[in-house]
Amino acid sequence: MPSGVGFRKGLLLVHDDKIEIYYCLVQFCDRFKATIFELISTRLAHVYKLMKLIRSIILILLCVAFVPTVVNADPLTYKIEGETVTVVDCDESASGELVIPSVYNGKPVT
Repeated sequence: MPSGVGFRKGLLLVHDDKIEIYYCLVQFCDRFKATIFELISTRLAHVYKLMKLIRSIILILLCVAFVPTVVNADPLTYKIEGETVTVVDCDESASGELVIPSVYNGKPVT
């Protein structure tokens, strides 16, 4: 092979064009394999980071979705968990008859 082509021969002594062509193909395949591996590993690293971000967002959304909601109503304070409502407190300064509803926002009060 003429000089300046860019293939490094290393320790291989080339006496025949067939050996030289084979060696060049091996060098090309090695470089191609290294390039493909680098591309795949870079892409996988990006996908992994994206998956971690999506997992964090989903975790935060799930935590927000399942946090019990506290609703302040006069004079009662309700705690809503899933499909049930619980009276957790009553304003001590309230006067008159105390009526606890059996249903609050369409959910049974326990």
